[in-house]
Amino acid sequence: MFKDRRMTVRKVIEIGLCGDPYYVVGASLYMWKEWFPNAKIFGADIDAELMFSDERIETFLCDQSSDNDLKNLIQHTGTDIDLFIDDGSHIQHIRY
Repeated sequence: MFKDRRMTVRKVIEIGLCGDPYYVVGASLYMWKEWFPNAKIFGADIDAELMFSDERIETFLCDQSSDNDLKNLIQHTGTDIDLFIDDGSHIQHIRY
């Protein structure tokens, strides 16, 4: 799906780092790092125990249901996002 953009993607953000004990925390961030060799990879999650950093990977504590947390995330990452993956909460909320 992203093969034509592999070399041009510069910034990826993924919400949801997977806290399941059977998976490696941030495994998908490492996958994005490998697939997009020129990109900075950002991850965000509500669980402080899942925060880490590595070469070209940075994570942020962020509650995706909080407008302030999302604004703070974008202030740190910038708005020039090439790929945004929402794999956080799977609870549907309706805002009126």
